[in-house]
Amino acid sequence: MCGAPVFLHWSVLVVMGGCLAMAVSDPIVAIVAVVSYFSVILIHEFGHAVVAWKLGHEIDSIRLSVIHGECVYDASHETAREAALIAWGGPLAQFAAAAIVWSISFIPVVDESDLFGPLIVFLGYVGPLLALANLAPGSNMDGATAWPLIPMLWRDFLGRKKRPRSRAKFKVVK
Repeated sequence: MCGAPVFLHWSVLVVMGGCLAMAVSDPIVAIVAVVSYFSVILIHEFGHAVVAWKLGHEIDSIRLSVIHGECVYDASHETAREAALIAWGGPLAQFAAAAIVWSISFIPVVDESDLFGPLIVFLGYVGPLLALANLAPGSNMDGATAWPLIPMLWRDFLGRKKRPRSRAKFKVVK
């Protein structure tokens, strides 16, 4: 996406190997669970990357570790509004993925399959919960940058001038 490489921290491979080693009895479900877990982080970072890219920023890379990721982009000419929009990109991507997964989970074949269980749990439930937690306005959280967008939009809304109504009468043109 956008030509940006995705880098995995060595800890990702260790966790993947550990999960697969513990799930020898059902390795397919373990693989789906591990991929689903890291998909939550990857979708979040892709959300940031898509918004940054759409705003004209060059995406350098996406980096994933065990519990978080980073979307690295050129922010040299970034405005506060753009930073806030980019911050919203990650959580909104997770919410969109959850909506898709919830919709798919109503299909009987998917609902009855053990294979889709981890996918539904991680992308449908864990992902949105992590997105909500990430929107907390603490340091190193998206919320610290995302929430200032609300007052910016409110000021824009209040600052719009109403178009003056014309006093001219309607005219019929034949």
